[in-house]
Amino acid sequence: MVAEELNFLKAAEKLYMTQPALGRQITALEKELNVQLLIRSTHGMKLTPAGKYLQKEWKKQISKFDDSISNAVKIQEGYSGKLTLGILETLDAELFVNPAIKVFEKEHYDIKLKLKRYSFGQLREMLLDDKLDIIVTYYLDIKDEKDIECKKICEFHPVWVVPKTNKLSKKKKISWNDMVNEEIITNSDEVFGRELIRRECKNATGKEPTFYFTDSIEETVLRLETGNRCAIMNKELTIAKSKKVKTFAIDSYDKENSYFAVAWKAGIDDVRIDELVKEMVK
Repeated sequence: MVAEELNFLKAAEKLYMTQPALGRQITALEKELNVQLLIRSTHGMKLTPAGKYLQKEWKKQISKFDDSISNAVKIQEGYSGKLTLGILETLDAELFVNPAIKVFEKEHYDIKLKLKRYSFGQLREMLLDDKLDIIVTYYLDIKDEKDIECKKICEFHPVWVVPKTNKLSKKKKISWNDMVNEEIITNSDEVFGRELIRRECKNATGKEPTFYFTDSIEETVLRLETGNRCAIMNKELTIAKSKKVKTFAIDSYDKENSYFAVAWKAGIDDVRIDELVKEMVK
């Protein structure tokens, strides 16, 4: 205030204190800093070069301090900061992820939302390791995890994905009996599809299916597009729309658990996550 007014009387009035008391505070500050801040004379006062420098720098620091408090309040209330959302690999995000994100970012423009794609196992592990704040994956894959909370988003529809190089692609309809002698591709960390195939195949034919394991969904997709093996995927995944494969509906599957879900780490109290979940499950 003194630096702005360059007048002890006016500055003291604005600070609701006496002129002598303000003068003593300035003298004490100069002594503590070992820097002369003001040049006093009968013609008034002015800032020393050191005083001008400190005035400029302290204004910056005060502004940063005020901004930090404002940002802290926003974070506490869930209006800023950042969230990292993990999405299942090859999931067609336009189905429900992108529309929810557009609304969320419009209403919460101070929250920076990062998007990442991973496999089933990676999503679960990275969520539990606090490397992701929220994930979109298969409901069955995380519903029994005690450290994860989740909500169903929408039903998915498993289909047989058959490369057009496979003779089965010429059929109008295929059954579990058709698949018993096929080598079926499955991701090594994916449980739902493999158990579905094993159960239904055994119920229909009395035989165990033969599996070909891949390390990632990308490898599964590559094998489907370039090989002769079949797989059960979801028609909501991009591979199901490839011109290199043909899809066939599956009539018998676990409809109660056939959902995509949005999930987050249990015990986390974060209104930003709450708001994003709310948009996801609309």
